[in-house]
Amino acid sequence: MLKTNNLARKILHCSNYSCTKLNHFAAFTNFNTNTNNYLLFLTHKITQQQQYNKTYFLGLDISSVKTGFSVLNEDGKVLECGIINTKEHNNNIQEYGSIMKRHFQELAQKYDNKEEEDIEWIVGAEDFMLRYNKNSSSSTITKLANCNTLTCYECMNELKVKKLLKFNVNNVRSFFQIKSNKKDIKKDVFIAVKHLLPNNYNIRINKLGKIHESNYDVTDSLLIGLFSFVKFHVCEVNFKKLSTLLNEMKDRKNFIKDFLSVCPQSKEIEELSENEKIRHFIENYETVRHFLFTKFKSKLQLEYTKKFNIVYQLDTSNTIDSNNNIKDTKMSQ
Repeated sequence: MLKTNNLARKILHCSNYSCTKLNHFAAFTNFNTNTNNYLLFLTHKITQQQQYNKTYFLGLDISSVKTGFSVLNEDGKVLECGIINTKEHNNNIQEYGSIMKRHFQELAQKYDNKEEEDIEWIVGAEDFMLRYNKNSSSSTITKLANCNTLTCYECMNELKVKKLLKFNVNNVRSFFQIKSNKKDIKKDVFIAVKHLLPNNYNIRINKLGKIHESNYDVTDSLLIGLFSFVKFHVCEVNFKKLSTLLNEMKDRKNFIKDFLSVCPQSKEIEELSENEKIRHFIENYETVRHFLFTKFKSKLQLEYTKKFNIVYQLDTSNTIDSNNNIKDTKMSQ
């Protein structure tokens, strides 16, 4: 019994189960059984707790003037979208940071206020250093770098962020098969995902009756939120999908050989079978999961563009005419 209690203490120390150790030990002492029952009991309790975890996804399209944001639930449904307006304060980095801080505090109060749930946020944001060309001025790059960094900092401070993901926005658009010339790309994103906007979001129009450009920042943030959902679920939650895709490869044998040759080797895994080695690397190395995510991009694209019904095509819904006028949809000015 002493050995069993010591084992229980070690397991409890490593687990994230929220009950106090005292309650755990009191519960365990009621069991005059073997170690397996202790482990089964603990597994059941941990599983119970995990069922109360709630995950939100936050997509951010950050700029110095206005930042689009979108909140998604753990099923990928968009709960709210909007704009954080910083136009009047984009030259005052301290005031800019204060605005961001207040916004994330409001999100925390709205979504993190249920004491019975363990809330976590997965945040996706654009990796700003990948979007500028040689013609960008140093002052512009510096300003946006400061705004991007400060926004992410305030977000991490105010929300219970489990993971911050940075993406090249062009790769995000490409994953959902939204491709066009640079001039129209933000408009095309809007066309592709406008059906996912929540009912409480009113598409803004300007005084000329044309679609307001701020809507494009919102739908860019929505797309980043969706990609955060996909990347997190494939690479962090349901990464067994990667093993399945690996086993379905036509040229599996040659790929596995090359794959294992570049993975880190150790004495502990030398005696493992090929399948056990693959499972070991996928489960324990994030870089391996991200590599396989890229490898199986085309199959994942097909699955998730279908899931969110994102089909890029020319606008045939009469939402936007050739002069960029908006019609036949919900609007606000």
